[in-house]
Amino acid sequence: MIKLFFINVMSVLVALIFTPLLTRELHEDYGKIALFLLVTNLVMSLDSNRVITTSVFIKNNCKLPLFNVAIPQLIYFSILIPLFFLVEYFYSFDGFYCVVVIFLLSMFSSVLYGTIDGMKKVVLSAVIKMFFWFVLFSLLYIYSLKFKVMDYIGFVFVLAFFVQFFVLVVTIFFIKLKVDLQFNSNQAKSYFYNLIKVSIFNLITIVLSAFDRLLINYKVGSEGLAYYSVQSETILKAGILYRTITSYLYPRLIESESSFRVRIYNFYFLPVSVFIVLIFLFSNYLPFLFEFYSGFDKTHLGNVAIILSMAFAFSWYGFAAVNLLNSFGDFSFQIRFYLLQLLIVVTAVSVFYDLLDFHKIALLVFMIKFTEPFMYVYISFKLSLKLQLISVLNLCFQIVLASYLLLGLI
Repeated sequence: MIKLFFINVMSVLVALIFTPLLTRELHEDYGKIALFLLVTNLVMSLDSNRVITTSVFIKNNCKLPLFNVAIPQLIYFSILIPLFFLVEYFYSFDGFYCVVVIFLLSMFSSVLYGTIDGMKKVVLSAVIKMFFWFVLFSLLYIYSLKFKVMDYIGFVFVLAFFVQFFVLVVTIFFIKLKVDLQFNSNQAKSYFYNLIKVSIFNLITIVLSAFDRLLINYKVGSEGLAYYSVQSETILKAGILYRTITSYLYPRLIESESSFRVRIYNFYFLPVSVFIVLIFLFSNYLPFLFEFYSGFDKTHLGNVAIILSMAFAFSWYGFAAVNLLNSFGDFSFQIRFYLLQLLIVVTAVSVFYDLLDFHKIALLVFMIKFTEPFMYVYISFKLSLKLQLISVLNLCFQIVLASYLLLGLI
């Protein structure tokens, strides 16, 4: 747990250190890097091999069933590539072919990551991923120093993904992976169907987390995306401590009795509530902090950091509630809830599209994240009256505080 936490922190620090270097070197052109990172993450959400490979590897007595994994991969890839070209026909994107190569390298890499995880070498996987982020941001910074034009940025991403794949192949070679060459049609079908289902779910979650930056790029342009993404991405990365704690608690919730799960959740809820209140109280200082951090003028950054910090603070309740629901085996509510959020996003964008601007898109994010505490209230009613009363009182206080702060910005 401690090793994994520090490695995750180091991965985040790599991005946090290189981001201000890139913004100061590229200024508004940083938006082009932010857009390529965004598109890469969207494409990678369609690659769900890692967790499925881990499960298959363990069930197959720690042997990789090569053909049972490779054949579904080929079918899946042959389905998606025509869809990529169809999307590119309507929405042209510079570096499209680089994105296709990145997707292919990502699919191969995630199978190897899943295999390493299945061999219970999760820390090793995290180290390789940290190395990948270091290589990517180092190459981006070197490229920005040598070439001020971002026309060939896609090749930098391809090179970083290739280095990651090469390191994974070498790692697999040294840890002596066992391979099963027998073909089982039922296992291959199961792998393919799971790949489709998990990829659709991942795509919904990444769209919910990335729609604001896509809108910013389309409505305001890459310059606006530079000002917006440096704030949103940094705030998201700052949640590493919270995400590590919840990831640590999840397996313990599964192994515990029902009453003990509620007790763990109470202990988790109270410090998070206090931390969120502190975020609300000190959020007015964030524009000055981001001006110093990014080198961008505060007038260009606006109040986005204040709005997004409160939005993501509310979403912490939802993420924690999802963990507890999953520990009880209630996955259906999570899917329905995310589909509801997606419906709200699509409806709001369709109705208010012409009115959306830099700050209103951030407010739309707040509106979506604001729905997530009610998932916590749902948990409270389901589990215990004591937790229910604490939840309602804390949430009411935080809603009033957030409303007061937001009214001052509108």
